[in-house]
Amino acid sequence: GLWDSTLIVIVSDHGEDLQDHGMTNHRAFLYDSTTLVPMLIGGGALPKAWRGKTHDALVDAVDVTPTITDFAGIAAPQPQRGRSLRRVLMGEQDAAAKAVFQSGVRGHLSMRTKTHRLVYQGTQPASLDYAERFLAAPLNSTHFELFHSEKDPGELQNILETDLERARAMREAMTAWYQSLETSTVSRELDEKERKMLRDAGYWEAGEVSH
Repeated sequence: GLWDSTLIVIVSDHGEDLQDHGMTNHRAFLYDSTTLVPMLIGGGALPKAWRGKTHDALVDAVDVTPTITDFAGIAAPQPQRGRSLRRVLMGEQDAAAKAVFQSGVRGHLSMRTKTHRLVYQGTQPASLDYAERFLAAPLNSTHFELFHSEKDPGELQNILETDLERARAMREAMTAWYQSLETSTVSRELDEKERKMLRDAGYWEAGEVSH
């Protein structure tokens, strides 16, 4: 009888940078090549009418926990940024997220809508004034890129200058999301053992400080 109460979720945490944007690394950049990954939900707890269907709704890895707890009939841990995907699985069109946001290990921020992606880059994540730099960065600068991800799936053609109004609206939404995040002010120097471990795993560059 366990199958009838079992929910199975299969999802990748990220893709890989394979020279799509001039980098070979462990998900260093925030483009579809690293963030557009499949999510499969199945199991006996999923109603038969919902099985075998594909949805193109925007979802996020943070949605996994509230989805599981929703089906289990228990409260999700709090605070919780994700949402249950039950209504998406039911096929309700208005249940899809309008946008998803990501922050990367190289200081990138990204906002992805159904059709477009806005990327902020150019500030090291270890910079103590990261927030100030992001908030002050001019939109029409090398710090921002806008892509029509639907028409340009490789996200190679920066259309920011030709669609400034959309970029401005997305930047405002990205700023509101960023300012809603809880941040830590704790910082410390890494010891040599930790540095070696992170260097070997490709997570760390000389001169950066974990904070």
